[in-house]
Amino acid sequence: MKRIAVILLLIITLDDIKSLYIPPSSIQNNAVKIHDFRLPADVGAIPNKERLLFYGAVVDMLPYNFTEHFDKCIFIQFESGSVKVIHINEKLTNTELLGTYTENVIIQKQKHYQLESFVCNIGKLARIPKNMNQLKKLNKLELSNNLIESVQMDQFDGLNHLKTIDLSSNNIKHIYSHGSVSLPLLTGLNLNFNHVQRFDVCSWNMPSLSFLELDHNNLIHFPVQHFRKLQFLYIDENPLNCAWKDSLLKSNTMISNLLSISCDEENVGSFGLDCSSRFTTIEERLSILDQQFSNMTENFQKIESRLENLGRKMIKQENVSNNIIESMYRIEIERASQIESLLDNLGRKMTEQENVSNNIVEAMYRMEMERASQIKKET
Repeated sequence: MKRIAVILLLIITLDDIKSLYIPPSSIQNNAVKIHDFRLPADVGAIPNKERLLFYGAVVDMLPYNFTEHFDKCIFIQFESGSVKVIHINEKLTNTELLGTYTENVIIQKQKHYQLESFVCNIGKLARIPKNMNQLKKLNKLELSNNLIESVQMDQFDGLNHLKTIDLSSNNIKHIYSHGSVSLPLLTGLNLNFNHVQRFDVCSWNMPSLSFLELDHNNLIHFPVQHFRKLQFLYIDENPLNCAWKDSLLKSNTMISNLLSISCDEENVGSFGLDCSSRFTTIEERLSILDQQFSNMTENFQKIESRLENLGRKMIKQENVSNNIIESMYRIEIERASQIESLLDNLGRKMTEQENVSNNIVEAMYRMEMERASQIKKET
């Protein structure tokens, strides 16, 4: 019976594997374009090229060993369609997910990743992928237009080749770190179109940062002079403290494009341009504590939500178990009833057979009596 089930499963699986046709026009010297890809599929039909470009693919989970069939492949791109979960393969140098609504990116520990560029735009990432600092050769990171709400900068610490980070158009409210963050080659950081109100950069070691984008946030001030090599600062559409803005314009900074920035007269206070007065005011200390408390509150809310979901699942599982027990009880009752009915039928048949046997015995007795009577008469 088990063998039959396994055979049926194999037949169903093989039946689900879609045949894949790639027209010759989609094949280039070092790249191939694949349209409307589905998993499971016959990946053997895909030519062995350096660049695999998928358009409109629908994949629930792209496994780690997906590109193992293509020893030349170092670049993989998915555009439009859906790739919910992707495992990063250690031999790839470029991975791009463009409008695939990706929910999770899995990066394993103790792998020798060759990835230099990772792009996941227009997705559903709720956080920076775990183990990001395992991508030691990464020089470009783009996670724009996702659902990220908080960023722990420690996750980037040790990425000594990283040059650009784009986290624009997310829902980022908090940016923090539990220790120092060293990104020696980082030149560009884009945080446009988020909800950042304040963040502490004084533990950041980014000596090469020259391009910083902070447009459309909720910033009141920013220790801009902490970044000595900064040349371009975009900080428009923020409720900036006007005294801080004036100090910035009067300083001997070499930063371009500052004349167009606006400020909010209602935001009062005294804020410096660098980190020399770090934590010298109660307001600054309270702001850091408030940020940490917000992070803790969010984590507790997530834990509470997960516990509620777990509770609901346990109740559902208990209900399912009760239903299964009830169904098994009903089956046993029906089976007992059937057995009882069979026993009744068997009893009736045995009674009928006993009656037939008695009739036969009685008939044989009569025949013997008649035979004995006839013998008497003859003698």
